[in-house]
Amino acid sequence: MTQRPYVLLSVAMSVDGCIDDATGDRLILSNEADLDRVDEVRAGSDAILVGAGTIRRDNPALLVRSKVRRNRRIAGGLPPSPARVTLTVSGDLDASARFFTAGEGDRLVYVPAGERDRVTGRIGGVAGVEVIGVGGAPGDPPGGPEDRVGLPAVLADLAARGVRRLMVEGGGGVLAEFLAEGLADELDLVVAPLFVGDPEKCKQASDLLLEEHGIYIQPINYPTVAKGTERLRITPSPYHEDGLIDQLAEALLQVWEQLGLPLKEKSLAAE
Repeated sequence: MTQRPYVLLSVAMSVDGCIDDATGDRLILSNEADLDRVDEVRAGSDAILVGAGTIRRDNPALLVRSKVRRNRRIAGGLPPSPARVTLTVSGDLDASARFFTAGEGDRLVYVPAGERDRVTGRIGGVAGVEVIGVGGAPGDPPGGPEDRVGLPAVLADLAARGVRRLMVEGGGGVLAEFLAEGLADELDLVVAPLFVGDPEKCKQASDLLLEEHGIYIQPINYPTVAKGTERLRITPSPYHEDGLIDQLAEALLQVWEQLGLPLKEKSLAAE
């Protein structure tokens, strides 16, 4: 059995390099064709992972939408949709969320080991839900590794459960953590023809991309564009092969995290 599953990160961004806007509303970055393509990737996965913040904010079901694909999975001896996985330190999850109640299949909730009993008491009574503690043991002092959900431990446990292919759909902090820890095997990045302005962070983002990642992306500011619609201009070409696009996507995620900009996964995570 492999030590960890193959990990695919799925994310959409606007053409000017944004993964979300500055509002609390879900930013739609995927059209129907892309949603169908991602649904196919879902159907080919053993498990789908999102952070607890995504569950609280978007209330996703994380199910395979296509009946044909569900039937194909059933014919192969699989449940209609992959297992659903989330990570939470606080355990602040609503047992009535669609993550827990929609569809069939396993729902795995990873928490710090010391929080397992408490979180189990809160959501463990829902059929098909298992709360798994990783990290330290109950009674360990606060502030150490026992107070977080370590991705290597999560991936090792998933592998032991037979998960060979894991699809990660967000949110932004979770995606950034997988990249930062070198635990992503594939980045499925879709660029949507949308502009998302941020008048305060545009120049900072451009500077950080150049200074820390060696990537120059031109900031477009007033008076070229209206105030409040400042943007980064990304100009891909045939010479930008997959490896360079992956480097750009990782750099954008790191800069957005560094500047405290909001990140959002594909809108399909709310389906």
